[in-house]
Amino acid sequence: MNRAIAQEDGKRLRAAAERLLDLAAEGEEWAVRELGDRLDGKPAQAINLGSDPDQPIQAKITVESVRASADTGST
Repeated sequence: MNRAIAQEDGKRLRAAAERLLDLAAEGEEWAVRELGDRLDGKPAQAINLGSDPDQPIQAKITVESVRASADTGST
């Protein structure tokens, strides 16, 4: 699709964008939503983590310390 858009002069793409703007201006709900999504980005979806008090989310953090040996193995 990107290749087809790049190969044409952009008239059809501009016409589609203008039609979307016209429909949004007329109050077409889906067009207003599309326009908002394109201009502002889609709102982030909420992720509900740990809302159940009977099953809390548990996290485990492990820290490991590794020392380099003084002996490099060369003779």
